[in-house]
Amino acid sequence: MTTEPLVLTAKVVSGEDGYIAALEPLGLSGAGDSVTRAQDQLVETLRGWIESHEAAETLGQALSDAGFPGLEEDTEIQLEFAE
Repeated sequence: MTTEPLVLTAKVVSGEDGYIAALEPLGLSGAGDSVTRAQDQLVETLRGWIESHEAAETLGQALSDAGFPGLEEDTEIQLEFAE
C-alpha cells in the first residue's frame, strides 16, 4: 500500500543578521545570510533530526508528538517553503 507523503511547510523570515527558515511544528530552524542559505541549513537540520530519530527508532513518536499521528514507517517526508 502506498501512503501519501507528509508535506511539511517551512517559512523564511528576515532577521537582524540575515534570514531564518523555520519549521515550527518540529521546532527546527536554519539561518543564513540569504534565503537560499537559510533554507539549505534547515534542510540539513531536518535530515539530521530524521536520521537521529530513525536510529533511535523514535521517528513515528516524534512526528506524532508534533501533530502528525499514524504515519507508516515508509512515509515519504517532503519539505516545502511557503512563499
